[in-house]
Amino acid sequence: MRKNLLILLSILCLLPALVMAQGYTVSGPISIPDGAANCSTVGLPFAADTDTGLVRTGANAMGICSNGVLEATFNTSGLSLTDPLPVTSGGTGLATTTISQILYSSAANTIAGLATANNGVLITSGAGVPSISSTIPSATQDNITRLGTIAVPLVVSSVGPHAIGGTTSANYQFRYTGTFAGSVNAHGLVVDSTLTPPANGSSFAVFLGPTINKAGSGTHADFATFYLDAPAIGAGAAALTNVSTLKIASVATGGTNNYALWSAAGVNRFDGNIGETANRVPGIYNGATGLDSTGLITTTATLRTSCVAIASLPAGVEGDRKCVTDQLTTCPALDGTFTAGGTVRCSAFYNGTAWVHS
Repeated sequence: MRKNLLILLSILCLLPALVMAQGYTVSGPISIPDGAANCSTVGLPFAADTDTGLVRTGANAMGICSNGVLEATFNTSGLSLTDPLPVTSGGTGLATTTISQILYSSAANTIAGLATANNGVLITSGAGVPSISSTIPSATQDNITRLGTIAVPLVVSSVGPHAIGGTTSANYQFRYTGTFAGSVNAHGLVVDSTLTPPANGSSFAVFLGPTINKAGSGTHADFATFYLDAPAIGAGAAALTNVSTLKIASVATGGTNNYALWSAAGVNRFDGNIGETANRVPGIYNGATGLDSTGLITTTATLRTSCVAIASLPAGVEGDRKCVTDQLTTCPALDGTFTAGGTVRCSAFYNGTAWVHS
């Protein structure tokens, strides 16, 4: 059809020259029959192919017939083809398209239309066939999870629940779960960033300061900014030396004052023991009192100090307390010094100069 169209256009362009070449003079329009708009009759046919040629399809409109079929129409709006131009001739092969439709090659020399959807994602199957989905494929999600790098600040607008490593829970805004096996050690959450505060600024590797709203009724048992539960130790044949709910591995250094633990305000309550089993301060808590800022200990149980031989008393600091195990006879008078050689036990106090009985 496209070949016939080019031939007819060429004839129309060369017709005046052909007439003049035969010695005819044209002094006005050359009129040809209209023919039928549906190409049942052709206005300007070929002598050897009378159902192929030109017809008048309407006002300011011309049609091209091929084998008695209207194949193309020219009018003031341009060229319109009855049959879509195939891909192999530079077309799409499609008669119509819809709004927001994506065209793609569905097979060799074949163009197909893919309808989009609101907030959809263009994905491909394992065979490369495109489609519109509300989610990305599992394989792509897995690659993003394991291999993805986010190069811009990450903002998650949803307040949760969220989860890493397992399912979400209606009770947790963010849940870190699942089973993880490390190569040398296995740590659940590690913060090892390098922080650079501005001049006169503070810096905290982890800052917790939530707002917790009470319900309209009932009684809440506990609110806490930070809550630790004992680790559940799973089955296994390995020996385990130490287990702790909280462990401070080392004391901070580099400051004017350096602390392993600093409670800046309030009463510190210890319902359990402080210290090792053999050298502990039991039950340091009694109502609103406790271990206060002056060093006063209020306890519900007996205080225990370690006992050593007189010769093994350490270089003391004023206020230190011990007990000695080898006083010669009876304990000396208060503030009296000790004499070794016996088996009498006496309390000892370092007064800033020497260990004396207290």
